[in-house]
Amino acid sequence: MFNTSIFIELKKVYVGVEIELSNKGKAYVYISKNPVIQHNLQFEEDYKIAKQIDKKLKRMSLEKNRLD
Repeated sequence: MFNTSIFIELKKVYVGVEIELSNKGKAYVYISKNPVIQHNLQFEEDYKIAKQIDKKLKRMSLEKNRLD
């Protein structure tokens, strides 16, 4: 008998940032040059960069809203 509960599927994904535009549209910026396996070293590095970009864009948006 084969126990399927121990099977783990390693999915490959692109890590990126979703940007909401002022016209309510969306743009996507992909950090990964190639699909990466979730939760491996390259995924973690790409994810860290994506979080930094997201944080900077949010900060810029808040600053712009304060000036308007």
